[in-house]
Amino acid sequence: MHYKAEEAFRETIPLHYPCWASYTQQLTFGRMVNTYDLATIVWDAGRGCLADCPFPAISVNPSVLLAMLILRYGEAPPPGFDAYQTMRQIYLEINRFYQENRDRPSVWQDRFANLGSYVIYKAIGLDKKRLRQWCLTYHAVYHTFSAIWQTKQP
Repeated sequence: MHYKAEEAFRETIPLHYPCWASYTQQLTFGRMVNTYDLATIVWDAGRGCLADCPFPAISVNPSVLLAMLILRYGEAPPPGFDAYQTMRQIYLEINRFYQENRDRPSVWQDRFANLGSYVIYKAIGLDKKRLRQWCLTYHAVYHTFSAIWQTKQP
């Protein structure tokens, strides 16, 4: 099931962000050199796989991470882009905001529906235009992913 979900995510990217669809990155681990596509890098970041994190690992929805990536870098990767490090940093930032406030509901409870909403607010800032763009991006990616994934279910 995990493989089918990641495949659905992989199929979602070119539908909304065709310039990111062909992005790949070679990563070296010891003597092994592997090539990864953007979907794999984002998917692994969501599971905390890319992070050497000082906090406990949390799972972050890959659609949340992709929306943050698109918000920050636009609809095409910049020259020399390092998705691995970028997704690691986005994950660490989201995890840090979560860990710092999970036991402090007084910080977010009166203004946000849940801690996740507060974390996104902290990651994006006070810019309503950026928040709107993130919401539109997340909505498009998540709903397309969900529709594709449902077609892969038995």
